[in-house]
Amino acid sequence: MSIEGFESFIPPPRDQVTPPIGEKLSPLLITAGFGYGYAAIKHPDLESRSLSGSFIELTAGTELDRRFRLSFALTSFQTTIHRTASGNWAEGNYPIKTAAGFRTQADPTEPTHTGNGEGGVLVQQTIHIHSFAPRLDFLPLGSQGPYIGVTAGLGVIQDIGLRAGGDASLRVGGEWRPYHVFGLGIEAGAHGQLYTDSRAAIPYATARLQFYLDPDQLSSRRQPTVTTFVPSGQRTLPVLPIR
Repeated sequence: MSIEGFESFIPPPRDQVTPPIGEKLSPLLITAGFGYGYAAIKHPDLESRSLSGSFIELTAGTELDRRFRLSFALTSFQTTIHRTASGNWAEGNYPIKTAAGFRTQADPTEPTHTGNGEGGVLVQQTIHIHSFAPRLDFLPLGSQGPYIGVTAGLGVIQDIGLRAGGDASLRVGGEWRPYHVFGLGIEAGAHGQLYTDSRAAIPYATARLQFYLDPDQLSSRRQPTVTTFVPSGQRTLPVLPIR
């Protein structure tokens, strides 16, 4: 038997075998979600009871096993609001009043104040509704596919009087993981927030990018590969080293 035939029976080294996607757990999982949300909100300073705007989520965590992931999530909903004649706030841009026969060329930039350029009353700004909470996801089929998730933590309303309260959410989604270190997903869910004088329900939908990292492998130096050449005319098996 030639050496070429013998080599076909030698299995590759264990560290050179590519494991199936998802077989190795990632100690560091980072996710970014971008989408759109709707907020049914009751707030003493808001005349609008329904808002709509952009919704983002950033998470960092780890894979506990192939079906469970634990992470810490930050979400943020935002939209533009303007001051009304009553002094409260409503969704949308502030309507610029002009003299008869004249019109403005562009919407105001934020933050917008009334006055003669030296300040005045704030009439337009962006409202932010945040959540900070641990997130637990369950994937019944393993490292990818459909999943459900829950969070419970802190809710914050910013820009119209800082408020802090409780936040809880439920979500469902699906993930496709074409590579060991990268995945794509879609998700829909809803946050419920409760404050002393306010409350909000925020359903949303996002597209998600997920990165599965291993800090040890990212920082470790690759081991040099040693290659052994066998003369083409050799017809005997190589001599194994004595242990």
